Amino acid sequence: DLPLTDRERNFLAYWDSLHAGYDVPERSRILPENLGPCLGWLHLLEVLDDGGDFLYRVHGTEASALTSTRYHLKRVSEAREPFRSRGFKLYGLAAAQAQPVFLCESEDFGESGHRTFSRVVVPFGSPGSKGPSHLLALLTNRVSPESQDTVVIGQPFA
Repeated sequence: DLPLTDRERNFLAYWDSLHAGYDVPERSRILPENLGPCLGWLHLLEVLDDGGDFLYRVHGTEASALTSTRYHLKRVSEAREPFRSRGFKLYGLAAAQAQPVFLCESEDFGESGHRTFSRVVVPFGSPGSKGPSHLLALLTNRVSPESQDTVVIGQPFA
């Protein structure tokens, strides 16, 4: 079993409820009021160039404060390393597979040490789009490492 937090489980359950009957749920079905505890930790990304890049439409305030990054209306290609390569890896998998992706890894923050974050990314579509047009990513700050670096595609963790 993967070490999902309650917030991550609830986030996946919400996506799964929107997914019913759709290959990829439509972005218009997202209701922010149903994501209450997650809102500050979410990123909404637009898939550009068939997954060649991604545009942060929304970059959650809690996540921005924790990671000291502000990417609102910036492309993943504009992010500094290691965020750029991690973003392409994670968001690229979610867009290509059109399935949820879970990533848990330790990140080096220099003098302040390592922190372990996990991210759950789920795909959404738009009317007439082939494949995901948007991704919704939930960031979780883990107080201590709960697993080795892990990537899972699909929903064996739901």
